[in-house]
Amino acid sequence: MFKVFLVEDNGVEREALRKKIPWEEYGFTCIGDAPDGEAALPMLRRQPPDLLFTDIQMPFMDGLALSQRVRQEFPETKIILFSGTADFEYARRAIEIGVERYLRKPLTKEAVSTALADVREKLLAAEKRRSGTEQLRQEAQEYGQFSRHRFFEKLVTGCATVEALYNEAQTLDIDLDAQGYNIVLCCAARTSLSADQQGHLAEAQKELETFLLHCPQFLVFRWSLTVTAVLIKSEEAHAEAETELCVNGIRRCLEGVDDGVEWYLAAGTPVQRLSALCRSFDEASDLLSYRHLCPGQHVLTRENLASLRHTGTEQQLKRMDSSAPAP
Repeated sequence: MFKVFLVEDNGVEREALRKKIPWEEYGFTCIGDAPDGEAALPMLRRQPPDLLFTDIQMPFMDGLALSQRVRQEFPETKIILFSGTADFEYARRAIEIGVERYLRKPLTKEAVSTALADVREKLLAAEKRRSGTEQLRQEAQEYGQFSRHRFFEKLVTGCATVEALYNEAQTLDIDLDAQGYNIVLCCAARTSLSADQQGHLAEAQKELETFLLHCPQFLVFRWSLTVTAVLIKSEEAHAEAETELCVNGIRRCLEGVDDGVEWYLAAGTPVQRLSALCRSFDEASDLLSYRHLCPGQHVLTRENLASLRHTGTEQQLKRMDSSAPAP
């Protein structure tokens, strides 16, 4: 059902329009009415209709002035004007505004039926075009995401030549030029979240997106459902500083959502060649694989891992000592 809004200054005629025109038969539902354009405008702004069905001659703001305002604010809304006066000037202005139909009072069933059928066909055609455009947009977005994922996969697995990587990056509008590179992996897995926690997470994600978008040296790729990868580009002397900036920025955004969200960060060692980036990725992936053994440690580093291994060795020696037979 498409939405229609009525504007008619004569209360009796307005009520008759609501009740005697079989709107549902023509695919419309009446969502409101008003006695003049001035009263109608704020109501239209709260809920824009698909069709404005309005008289021309009204006090305060007539139908032509209202139609012109609606055309400016809601260009998708169709307009049918009607009037009891045969005035050429009315018809001329209606054409200039771009209304769908101009009807003469008294309104006949045939005239209204024809006008509504015509408007409905136009609305259906517009809806179909929007649906097709949205589908194409979604398909293009999905294809773009898939293409970026495949490109990143080639980038960090070493299965493509540097020349091929640069050519594909140019096609995807990705700038790879830099003196140094590194990889930061961010894993965020949700558990059960309350409404408040979901709100906090949404805010954190928005803050994180803003942070990364404002840093052109960080290129973001989706690696898996729970892992996001950041490719860091830098000058050779600033690779460590840029890595630290990225890790601290992500950590700052996610620190407020500890409850209900398990998140971890891991960074590789900076490299100077694009062909060596796979080493940075492998190192970050290896560190991230230990996240389940370090539930309280969000930023995983080589130092964390060494400490964990040392602690594990001590615990193993203690177990051996306790199980040894008494002398």
